[in-house]
Amino acid sequence: MTKPAKQDIARALEKAWDAFYKRDFDGALEQFEEIMEEDNSAAALFGRACALFRCQENDGALRDLNALLKLDPKNTTALHTRALVYGDEEKYKESIRDLEKVVELLPDSVEAWCDLGGVCLLKRDFPRANDCFDKCIDLDKSCPDAWFGKGMVALEKKEARRAIEYLNAAIKLDGKYLLALLARSEAHFLFKQDKEAQSDLSKVLSLDPDIFKNAELDGEDQPDDFESGDEETLDDSSELESF
Repeated sequence: MTKPAKQDIARALEKAWDAFYKRDFDGALEQFEEIMEEDNSAAALFGRACALFRCQENDGALRDLNALLKLDPKNTTALHTRALVYGDEEKYKESIRDLEKVVELLPDSVEAWCDLGGVCLLKRDFPRANDCFDKCIDLDKSCPDAWFGKGMVALEKKEARRAIEYLNAAIKLDGKYLLALLARSEAHFLFKQDKEAQSDLSKVLSLDPDIFKNAELDGEDQPDDFESGDEETLDDSSELESF
């Protein structure tokens, strides 16, 4: 059997990634599987790992990423992706471990610092999360995710005024940042600014009219029923998960 030409494999990989970026994850996985039958290169293995992750087949994704990292323990792309898979599995200790390796190898990676801050935020290690987001901003002041992260830290600490300040920065950089708009709405409610809060919710609904239809609100009221003062009934331990 003739071995596929390198240019044929390259075209096949490009086609598979094209499906992936169009969010046809099942189709992308099928294509990467077909490529692996002919060429088990690191590029094909990584593509399959990403497709498996997006298809919520985390065990398979971890298998492929572990295989890549066995070949090259300093593969920062594989380390970063494995951290995301661990985060999805709520294995935050393992996720932080991989992200720490990434920022050690790539200290100027804004994305890695931001993701490390995000995992620390989920672990409720607010001081470290804030430090990571500050590092992002030092590297790139135009990173909306870093400002959003700082806003979430402030919101978790019930520092509504400061949260609004940071979330304003995130929204100024990305006017369609739905999570930032939702977080700022909650901050406005905490700050007794009901009119501003409702305005943010209206912006969210104008951008995504179906956003609340199938949302799991963990027992919280729908936004239309949210009254000033309801923040006293919120469960602090579930606020992050609600976002």
